[in-house]
Amino acid sequence: MMPTVSVIIPTRGRPKQVCAAVASALDQQLPEEDSVEVVVVQDGTDPETAEALNTFQSERLRVLLLPRQRGHATARNEGIRQAQGQWCAFLDDDDTWMPAKLAKQLEVAKQLVDDGVMHPVVGCVVLAVTEQREMQWPSRAPVLDEEISSYLYTRRGWRSVLSGHTLMQTSMVMLPTALAKSISFRGGMRRHADPDWFLRLQLAKGVRFVIPMDAGPLARWNLGGNHRVSASGDWRYSLVWARKHANELGPRAFAGFLSGPAAHIASGMPGGPARRRAFRVLLREMFELGEPSFWDLMALAVKYTRLQSWRTCWKPSKSGSKG
Repeated sequence: MMPTVSVIIPTRGRPKQVCAAVASALDQQLPEEDSVEVVVVQDGTDPETAEALNTFQSERLRVLLLPRQRGHATARNEGIRQAQGQWCAFLDDDDTWMPAKLAKQLEVAKQLVDDGVMHPVVGCVVLAVTEQREMQWPSRAPVLDEEISSYLYTRRGWRSVLSGHTLMQTSMVMLPTALAKSISFRGGMRRHADPDWFLRLQLAKGVRFVIPMDAGPLARWNLGGNHRVSASGDWRYSLVWARKHANELGPRAFAGFLSGPAAHIASGMPGGPARRRAFRVLLREMFELGEPSFWDLMALAVKYTRLQSWRTCWKPSKSGSKG
């Protein structure tokens, strides 16, 4: 019998973490009529990870090996190509899912299809985990007909100044496999592969992004380790990406991206003068190519003064609306 959901997990050099990710995917509590397969894609030769994965005795687990390291995007694309399920879900190798994650997303997705939505892209609430705390993100879901760029980056209200107000990330997402196979991840990107992919998904006919807020957290997103912002402060890469996608983002979301992810990267730069120069450029670009709001300027100030550590664990309302 063909699986209902194919779970794609790219991995390299994290044997302990990927085993926890695989276990959480295999332990999904699905209705009897549904089933899951887990496709782990090893990004190049990795004997320690291969040995760890061999401890699983499950016919639902397939391990694919790329002959050389190609990056997470290529590994994900190979997993998608090999997926056999009607639906495709992604899980980073250092994240995990709660047991009800896929069941809730399938419930939402099937209802949307019954209502005439061709391609539901279903996210979930996550627990964003650092060494110090856990934060429940996002605090609101996309509203009907809201473009994904506007949802992610256009700020409205004080909550939108803080991290986690809106969020869409790969370990959250389940979507039709046919859609995932038609729109691949872009390889060779150092950052912003997720929003780059979401922007291209948005262009497909019949796509709707949803997050069932009433289900509560369904995944744990690790913000430590390789998720940390590099101390190199390579904010110009983010600026170039935003310029390239200015039309898809729109002026409000463009300004929001610069005052959000780009400014967050710039805030990690060592040395005051270099950081000040970076923020001057970002501020200028926000006005030249975007339409910054008061909340964007507040967000930029928060990042500049490094007050973004004031992250708050918002408890979303059942409607997922803004506070």
